[in-house]
Amino acid sequence: MKKQPLTDKMRASIARGWRKSGLSQSAYAATYSVTDRTLRAWVARWAPPCGGEATRNVVERTIERLRALVAGLDDEANATTEPAALASSVAVAAVPAITPAVPVPASRSASNQGAHLVESPRAVRWELGNI
Repeated sequence: MKKQPLTDKMRASIARGWRKSGLSQSAYAATYSVTDRTLRAWVARWAPPCGGEATRNVVERTIERLRALVAGLDDEANATTEPAALASSVAVAAVPAITPAVPVPASRSASNQGAHLVESPRAVRWELGNI
């Protein structure tokens, strides 16, 4: 009798099962009559490692960047709704404009409102996509 080919759902289940089994990849692969190389490919596709300190650091950094983005948006909204109050509460000295020798990306240019640098939403989405 001919063996039926495995479906993607079955391969994913096998890959996730190896993570929980505690067996070596070659021993676990042998129980399903596949090579350890095939199991490694399935694990990479359907059961990648997650968690750990590196993932936590990326998530924390992304949260900080999102908070800075929200604070920048709040500052911008306050500046546009209350220009008289803002001008009277802040003493501004005349500072000459400085042109950088190297072009500065728009998200980091001096034309941004607020006292801190704000990451662009695109940069935050890119960071989240690489977790």
